[in-house]
Amino acid sequence: MNNIQKILEKKRNGIDCTEQESAEIKGWLTETVIFLQSDDIPTLNEIQELFPLEYGEWEEEDERLNH
Repeated sequence: MNNIQKILEKKRNGIDCTEQESAEIKGWLTETVIFLQSDDIPTLNEIQELFPLEYGEWEEEDERLNH
C-alpha cells in the first residue's frame, strides 16, 4: 500500500508512472478490490481519477475473468 501512495503522490505532482508502477497499480486493484474496506475507497477513487487507463485495463480484465 505504501508504494501505491508514492505512485499516487508522483502523479499528483505531474510525474507519469513507469510500466512497473502501472503493473503495481493493476496488481493493487486486483488484490484489494475483492476485499475492499472503507479506508481503501479514497485510494480506489484516486486511482480511477489519476490512472484511467490502468483502471480501465483492470476493469476489462476483471470482467473477462469473472463473468
